[in-house]
Amino acid sequence: MNTIRAKLAIGLTLCFATLLALSGYAVYYSAEKGAYQRIEEKLQIDAYSIMSATYLKEDEKVELHFTVSLLRQFSVEVQSAYYQIWENGDTTIKKSESLRRKSLPKPAQVTREAVFWNFSLEEGRLCRAVAIRYGPKERGRDRYTKGKEESLVLVVAQNIEEERAALASLRNNLIGVTLLILIVTPILVTLVLRQGLSSLALLASKTGRIESHNLSQRFSVDSLPGELKPIATQLNQLLDRLSVSFERERTFSADVAHELRTPIAELRNIAEVGLKWKDPESAEDYQAAIEIATQMERIVNQLFELMRCESDQLVVSSKEIQLSEFIEGLRRRNAAEAASKGLSFDIRIPSKARVVSDLEMLQRVVGNLVDNAVAYSTPQSEIAIAYDPAEGSLQVSNRTTDLDASDTEHLFDRFWRKDKARADGSHSGIGLSIARAFSERLGLTLEAHFEEGGRITFVLSGFERVD
Repeated sequence: MNTIRAKLAIGLTLCFATLLALSGYAVYYSAEKGAYQRIEEKLQIDAYSIMSATYLKEDEKVELHFTVSLLRQFSVEVQSAYYQIWENGDTTIKKSESLRRKSLPKPAQVTREAVFWNFSLEEGRLCRAVAIRYGPKERGRDRYTKGKEESLVLVVAQNIEEERAALASLRNNLIGVTLLILIVTPILVTLVLRQGLSSLALLASKTGRIESHNLSQRFSVDSLPGELKPIATQLNQLLDRLSVSFERERTFSADVAHELRTPIAELRNIAEVGLKWKDPESAEDYQAAIEIATQMERIVNQLFELMRCESDQLVVSSKEIQLSEFIEGLRRRNAAEAASKGLSFDIRIPSKARVVSDLEMLQRVVGNLVDNAVAYSTPQSEIAIAYDPAEGSLQVSNRTTDLDASDTEHLFDRFWRKDKARADGSHSGIGLSIARAFSERLGLTLEAHFEEGGRITFVLSGFERVD
């Protein structure tokens, strides 16, 4: 869920960042284009004003009508705009007072079409300029004088540092706002996604808590968003099918176990009666039949226990248990077999450690773990039993050569045994399944871990500690 949320947050943030960057660029581009357009319009107006005020005197000298001098931006006091007129391409005949001793640059090729460009004056002022070729008029005439047509080149410039500063400020503000939004966006997106995916997380959490013993749970479809209702409906239908299948399996197993009890008992009775006749030729066969019947009877009884546990037919009666005495009783029960294999016990249980649980059911769980440790430990090795009060966990570990790390996922499967264990008729391969079922019934968790050096550890955790 966290991975999906992170990917969605990153994807949405990148998309939003891209849109934000494109929008910011579009705003800045529009502002810059609009600013230059207004500047160029003003330059053209000033240029046409100067062109219309340019006259040819009787001595064929060019003069400007005095109204041009009224344009304050060309004055030496303001110096916000400049103009310069050349005749025949290289002779300056007029220029604004704002230029003083400076001159404006002009393009190499100038036509009657206005040409715009940027340049810097000697003081470093950035200007926008327009250049245009035109001819003067005689006073009182609206036509160009012969020989003087388009003989003049006019360049009008305007200081654009204020406009550039405004654009720079706009650019910095856009960048700052964009960075701020990019910092805030992942947080907001994460919060929104967390809120939006909370129903999915709740659905996933409830699904993870469903086990074989609580298949009766169902999802509340009405409280879910419309997008999740079909999923919840399908899950409920799946649980219905699973519940029916599991119940059919439990019923079948219980029926089989029940039906087998009578013929197994009869088989055992017949073998015991036959063994009493002390017929030397048949005694060995009758003894083998008794052992087989005993093993089958044990398997049937274990199946009954497992079915009762999974069907919630076992009542948990909890009480305080002195853990050190409890473990010592299990050690004494296995002392003879452990001694025959040269096994030793390393028991580390605090003398005052007490837990709250069902004594008989806990004996079935921990007793099964200790029995297995004695049965499958490497000869001349050590069985370690320890209790961690802080964690509320009991550990039973032993060294074995029959198992490896890949076997831990199968240890709690019903009737699973490795080839070497199958030759031992005293173990049916269902003991650990019963141990896990009983531990779940007690509200405990039973897990197996394989460690380096061939040591396997069973951890029973979740005990209610008594201080």
